[in-house]
Amino acid sequence: MKQKLFIIEDSNYFKTTQEVEGMLSEGGALVGEHYLPKEQFIVINEALTKVDEEKIRRLVREMLKKMFWRLYTRSAFIVK
Repeated sequence: MKQKLFIIEDSNYFKTTQEVEGMLSEGGALVGEHYLPKEQFIVINEALTKVDEEKIRRLVREMLKKMFWRLYTRSAFIVK
């Protein structure tokens, strides 16, 4: 049975925040011909565990840091 997966770490074939469908196995998931370890995705269901929530918080925090850093470093060029 295929499950929806939310990618939380970049890999060779998938990018962070991408949603894919795959078959779950013991140590990870098989998406098409590509295998993902358990640490690189979260199974999307209605109830998230505390660990999943923390992984998503960390991911969002990192994305916001990058966005604000880019805004901060580029603002000097706009002012000049």
